[in-house]
Amino acid sequence: IICIWGAGGATPGKFLLGLRVVTCDTSVLIAPSRVLVIPSSNVSITTSTIRALIKNFSIASFFPAFITLLFFQHNRTAYDIVAGTIVVKRNGVR
Repeated sequence: IICIWGAGGATPGKFLLGLRVVTCDTSVLIAPSRVLVIPSSNVSITTSTIRALIKNFSIASFFPAFITLLFFQHNRTAYDIVAGTIVVKRNGVR
């Protein structure tokens, strides 16, 4: 919760991979491998908590929630859709 909310939207692993979590109400494909995210702002502590609870509950119940990314648009997981977030590349990272 603290990493996603207070540390620039990234856990240490996401940071090393050049990723971060931002809010997302709408996502529009603008080019192959490029998506316009609206709004793309920092995640609030409430949103971060919701995302973490759903993700951790799915892990605790042995339901691999990350597999849902295969079925949703722009590879979003079920907990990202419920929380209104999306994982994106950080600016300036190649």
